[in-house]
Amino acid sequence: MASIIEGYEYDIFVSYRHNDNRSGWVTEFVNALQEELAATIKEPLSIYFDKNSHDGLLETHNVGKSLEGKLKCLIFIPIISQTYCDPKSFAWQHEFVAFNKLSKEDQFGRDIKVLGGNVASRILPIKVHDLDLRDKSAIEAEIGGALRAIDFIFKSAGVNRPLTVSDNPDKNQNSFYYRDQINKTANGIKEILTSLKESGSRPQDDLQSPENSTSKELRAKLNFKRVATIAAVTIGLIAVGLYLQLSFVETLHLSNQQQEPLHRLLLPTFILTIAFFVARMPARRMGYTLLQIATAAVFAGGLFNMVMTLTSHTLPEAHLVYLQVKPEDLPEGIVSIEFALIRTLGTSMMAAAIGAWLLLIGPIKNGSKQAMVGLVLIITLTEGDNTIALYSIGMLFYLYTGLAVIMAWVGAILWWKGSARESIAATT
Repeated sequence: MASIIEGYEYDIFVSYRHNDNRSGWVTEFVNALQEELAATIKEPLSIYFDKNSHDGLLETHNVGKSLEGKLKCLIFIPIISQTYCDPKSFAWQHEFVAFNKLSKEDQFGRDIKVLGGNVASRILPIKVHDLDLRDKSAIEAEIGGALRAIDFIFKSAGVNRPLTVSDNPDKNQNSFYYRDQINKTANGIKEILTSLKESGSRPQDDLQSPENSTSKELRAKLNFKRVATIAAVTIGLIAVGLYLQLSFVETLHLSNQQQEPLHRLLLPTFILTIAFFVARMPARRMGYTLLQIATAAVFAGGLFNMVMTLTSHTLPEAHLVYLQVKPEDLPEGIVSIEFALIRTLGTSMMAAAIGAWLLLIGPIKNGSKQAMVGLVLIITLTEGDNTIALYSIGMLFYLYTGLAVIMAWVGAILWWKGSARESIAATT
C-alpha cells in the first residue's frame, strides 16, 4: 500500500534498535498505533516496520537501495532509547541520519508549518528512556535543535524503562497512561499529514507572505536588540574590568606590608562570593561553574599583565626588592626587557584561557572526559608556573593564581563525580 501522497513510498517509517524489541515492546507499540490511527484518520495509512533488525551493521557494510526507497516517507518515528544513539548502529546511521538528510531535500522539507501557524518536524521521536547527556546532545546536534519527543517512560525510584499498557499511572512519576500517549502520537501524525496534504509545498515557500515577512522583520528587530544588549553589557563589563585592573596596577607599586590589608579583605570576599554563588548547584554544574571562573581568572591575569606593562613606567615593588635595586638605578633597557617578558606571559595566559574556554563550551559541555583532563592541565601548567614565580619573588598575588589552580581541580573533581544527567546549560 502506497502513501496517501503521490511520490512517497510509505506514510510512516518506524526506526528502532533490535535490543528495544526483545520483549516485543516496539511491535506492541506499532500495533496499538495502527489501531489508534484507524480510529483517528479516515484514510488507511501505510507503515514501514521491519521486524528483522539490521543492528550490528557498520558503515563499511553495503546497505541495500531498497531501504533508501522505504525512507521516502512522510513521517519518521524513531524509538529513542538508551541504545538507539549509537553512531555504529544501522538504525542511527542508515535510518535516522539518512532520513534527516533526505527530508530536508524533498518537496516538503523536514520542518513544516502546521495548522495554526506553528512549525513541526516530520521526525516524530518516541522516547522510551530518559537519556544521558551525551546521547541527548548527539540527537540534538543531528536535528539541529532541542529534542521534543512523546514520552513513553515509566519512571519511579531507581526505575527508567518503557511504559507498558498494564502500568499503573499512579505509580509512575510521569503519571502517563499508555493509551493517552498512543493517542497523542496518532494526533501528532494526523496534524502533520493534514498539513502536508493541504500545503503541498515547503513552508519556506510561504515566507514571502505579508504575515511571515512581518514576523521575520520582528524577529530581526528582536535579534538586533538582543545583540545590542549583549554588546552593551560586554562593553560595560570590559570597562569595569579595565578600571579594576588599573586600580590593581597601582597596588603593585606598594610594599607587601602596605598590600596586606587589601588582600586580607579581597581574597576572603572573593572566595565567599564564589561559594555563595555555586552552593545550591548540583555537583556537575557546580564543577562546571568553578571551571568557568578559573578560566576567566586566567584570562583576567593575562590581561592584567598587559595592562600593567602599558601603564607603568617602573617595575613592581616586589621585583625591585627581589633584585635589590632602586627604581632610579635600573637601566631603561632592563625595564623594557622585563615588560616584554611580562607581556609575553600575559598573551600566553590569554591564549591558554581562550583555548580552555573553547573546551568548556564544546566537548566538556558534551561530556568529554579527555577534554576535561586537557583543560585542567592547561590551567595547572599556566597558573601553577605563574604561582611559583610570583611566590619566589615575594608577590602576594600568588594567592589568586594559586586559587585559580585549586578551583580548576575542585571543579574537575565535582564535574567528574557529578551525574552526567545534570544539565549545565544554565551556566553558559
